[in-house]
Amino acid sequence: MNTISPGAATRLTIDLIEAAGRKYDENDWTQGPEQIAPVVTWLCSEAANDVTSQIIHSQAGIIGIMQQPAVIKSFTTDNLWTVEQLDKLMPELLEAKKHHDDEVSEKGAPKKV
Repeated sequence: MNTISPGAATRLTIDLIEAAGRKYDENDWTQGPEQIAPVVTWLCSEAANDVTSQIIHSQAGIIGIMQQPAVIKSFTTDNLWTVEQLDKLMPELLEAKKHHDDEVSEKGAPKKV
């Protein structure tokens, strides 16, 4: 099973688009659901036979693969964590997350084809 993350306007999101100061244009394919159909068609094709457990994002001419939830960095203990231990470890974990997010953002920036 795969998941499609659609970035398309619908009747439920038009008000949100306009509230964000953007204009909704029903004739603009980059805003409509028709941009999702090729992704669905491809996922149903033989080319996607071995594609599973993926999140595929399609929005405004962008196609991308989204990150799956995964542990970035971790520590282990044989006892309950103490607040003092967490005071020492959490800054390192948060810094690892920030570094990871920055790297993912850079790698995930759309490339023109």
